[in-house]
Amino acid sequence: MTEKQKLDLQPLLRFLEVLPKSGDKELALLKSHLVIEEVLTKIICKSTSTEKYVHEAKLTFNQKCKMARATNDLQHCSWVWQALKLLNQARNELSHNLTTEELNIKLESFIAHVRSQNPNLFNAGTNEKFTEFHMAAFATYIPLASHANFDPANVRIPTILSGYNT
Repeated sequence: MTEKQKLDLQPLLRFLEVLPKSGDKELALLKSHLVIEEVLTKIICKSTSTEKYVHEAKLTFNQKCKMARATNDLQHCSWVWQALKLLNQARNELSHNLTTEELNIKLESFIAHVRSQNPNLFNAGTNEKFTEFHMAAFATYIPLASHANFDPANVRIPTILSGYNT
């Protein structure tokens, strides 16, 4: 395998590093939202000459989605933008309401949308710690992370995958 063909596992490792290993769906929602927001910021910064002003702008998640989409529509996976909208709606529901009924509806909507675009990914199997939500968040994160060109030096590889086994 040449250097150009080298498989970059860094985005996967980053995703797994930040998600809680407890299986807690609310914490998983908050953490996946944050790690995806981190990637959106990287995509925006990649297209600017001075990152400082992107950070100073204190853009919302929705604004970052629009800005990232403006820099690259990701035509090969345009479904991601609707997934991000649904993910943000679920995160907002969690942040502003104490009941879980509407949150569960919004999470299921997000999962169903992502599953419809990535049916084979969901055949890999889940458990109580790595749920269908994790799979949907992962499927949404990876195309964005790939576009952001992560720096692998920032990821701690050892023990990231431990803790997801039942």
